[in-house]
Amino acid sequence: MIQVPEDEKAPMLEGIYRTRLKQQPPAEWANLGKEQRANQMRAAVLKFWSSNEVLLRELGQGRASSIKDYLVDKGKLQDARVYFVDARLGQAQPDGKVISPLHLDSE
Repeated sequence: MIQVPEDEKAPMLEGIYRTRLKQQPPAEWANLGKEQRANQMRAAVLKFWSSNEVLLRELGQGRASSIKDYLVDKGKLQDARVYFVDARLGQAQPDGKVISPLHLDSE
């Protein structure tokens, strides 16, 4: 797992904000404290991602790829035996969690 040092998180978040939203953070955010500014950017990025089905699908595919890599590397499964199924968007539960079904099959 990748560990991001605390002092690099805020600059990375700002880079993600600028790249994905294709705009600068609002000027009034410059007057906020570091934590408040980061919270505003995080909320804006999450709102942007949650309303973009293409990005959510890419995120799901990226997660599936990471799971496959883990199963092949650590679980010692043959690469050809682990394959992807189409990514689907799920609905969040009242607690904010999204259930992600994992399909297992054997021949």
